[in-house]
Amino acid sequence: EKFGGVDILVANAGVGEIDGDIFRDEYDDAGLLKQPTYRTAEINLIGVMSCVKVAVSHFRKQGRGGRIVMTASTAGYMSEPGVPIYSAAKHGVVGFMRAVKRVCAKDNIAINCVAPWMTDTRLIYPALRKILVEANIPVQSTEAVALAMGYSVAKEGWMGKTIYVAAGTYTEIEESILRLEKEWLGVENAAMFRRGQELDYMANREAKSTHKEAG
Repeated sequence: EKFGGVDILVANAGVGEIDGDIFRDEYDDAGLLKQPTYRTAEINLIGVMSCVKVAVSHFRKQGRGGRIVMTASTAGYMSEPGVPIYSAAKHGVVGFMRAVKRVCAKDNIAINCVAPWMTDTRLIYPALRKILVEANIPVQSTEAVALAMGYSVAKEGWMGKTIYVAAGTYTEIEESILRLEKEWLGVENAAMFRRGQELDYMANREAKSTHKEAG
C-alpha cells in the first residue's frame, strides 16, 4: 500500500540443520521406527517456494514483471558434512530456480540465486567459528552477500544465474555448468535433453490429468 505494489522478492529466511541426526533411530510406544522431522527442509525449501508462489501471483496481477532472488548456499552445489537435510534443501532451491526460470521469463520475472559460503550470521555458532578460524577459513560479512543480491536485482537480463559469494569474491556458477554440459552429460544426451526441454508437458488437459494421476 505504501509503495504502490511489490516488485522485488528476496527469499532469504533459513535455518541450519535443526532436525538433528537424520540417522538417529527413535521409536514410538509401539516399538516402531519414527519418521524423522524435516523442519529444515520445510523452512529452507518449502518456505522459499511458497514465498516465490506469492510473489509471482502479485507480479502477474501488476503486469509489470518483477525480480526474485533466493538464498541458496555453497551446500546447494557441493554437499557439506553433517548437514544432509540442509544440503538437500539448498540443492532444491537451485533446482527450483532452474525449473521455473522459463515460466517466469514469460511474465518478465527474473529469478536468480545467491550461494554464500561461510557468512557471519547466527548459523555460525561459536564452536564452528573457532573451527573456521583454526582452519584459516574466513567468515565474510552479510554485506558481501547483500551486494550479490543487489546485483541480481539490478542487472538487466540477469536470469537463471547463481552468484557464489566467498570471502568477498563473486563467481557466477550456472553459465559454467551449462557450458560444460556436453562433457558431463554427453553430446547425444545433451541434445536429446534440450529437445525435451522445448516440450510443454502440461500443454493440455489430458497431460494435466495424466500428471496428476501419476503423482
